Amino acid sequence: MKKLPWLSLTLLLAAYTTLSWLLYRSNVTWQLWAIVLGLALTQAFLLTTFSQGVQRFLEKWLRSDLGYFSVILLLAMLGVFFLAWFHFFGHLLVLLSAEILARLDLRRAGYTRLEALMILVLVSLLGLSVGGTAYYYKYRLLQPTPIEQHQEIEDSSLMLAAQSISIAKIARFEPN
Repeated sequence: MKKLPWLSLTLLLAAYTTLSWLLYRSNVTWQLWAIVLGLALTQAFLLTTFSQGVQRFLEKWLRSDLGYFSVILLLAMLGVFFLAWFHFFGHLLVLLSAEILARLDLRRAGYTRLEALMILVLVSLLGLSVGGTAYYYKYRLLQPTPIEQHQEIEDSSLMLAAQSISIAKIARFEPN
């Protein structure tokens, strides 16, 4: 039986959990969630099943001047996006690093490409789910909504007013 690399998979889970928490906190649209889900699946696919095909494609593409020019142009655009959205790209770099580490550990443990793909996808989706669920549980279920907060303020105001009236009545009460 093959041994799972728990440390690297835990790091990958933590990275995706953190990203999910960030996305929930930012109240992003479902389109961005779809992009993040696609990114998670694409990263897992590229790191496991299509790695040799991508390598051959890049070697063939970089043999021409057009290939070098397009790679330099792409890297320049990515550099601008990286500087403009450093906060977001920092999370992406952590995700990529954690996923590469997990893939290398899975390869060293003797897992096939398909097994590694399934493990990486499962841990990635689990991390996204855990982060969203934890955020929802902490901020949506445990903290009252503004309407509930307003109701609590009204209730506490009414309680204070009732207590004040009761104290005033008791203070004015004079036995016969």
